[in-house]
Amino acid sequence: MRRLIQIASWILLYLPLALILFLAVDFLNYVITYGAGVASRIFLNILSVIVFLAILMVVSGWLSSISDRIEDDIEMQLVGFLLSAPSPIHIEKIAKYLNISVGYAAKTFFKVKSKKMLKEFTFDSERMEIIPPATQAMTTVEKPSYTSHIVDELLRKAKLMELERLKEEGKISEKAYKKIREELEGKQP
Repeated sequence: MRRLIQIASWILLYLPLALILFLAVDFLNYVITYGAGVASRIFLNILSVIVFLAILMVVSGWLSSISDRIEDDIEMQLVGFLLSAPSPIHIEKIAKYLNISVGYAAKTFFKVKSKKMLKEFTFDSERMEIIPPATQAMTTVEKPSYTSHIVDELLRKAKLMELERLKEEGKISEKAYKKIREELEGKQP
């Protein structure tokens, strides 16, 4: 949906620009060919078309802002989902949760990571998993079969620290911050 809105935005921006350029060249041709007297009547005729095209360009900006908000919302949902993850998560699971393609989920993860929102998280391209900071040192073979309270507590604290950092930098909304914090504090052993 975001991609469709973005394409519509581009069309509504560049098509009117091309048409305005065409009208300007055509108008210049009339001025050169017929003189200034005829040009003023033609200008009044094309003025309404130019205003309509300008309105389409404004609609393009509006659609572009909607596309950006959708993208920001997907990024924040991804951050919240990953911060609440206790173990590595397969990229397909994230894509299903966010209702996006696997490729777009991976692209969004790297985009968010480049913004330093999830700088401690890593991507295992072999297994197609995103690995939280507390579980990076252990592979699935090395992980103990029992749950350690110490590891759980360290993981919870790491997530809370990352959440606090995101809030301080203004990269997560107050509502999302409170929801994730409540979830993390509710998991205390």
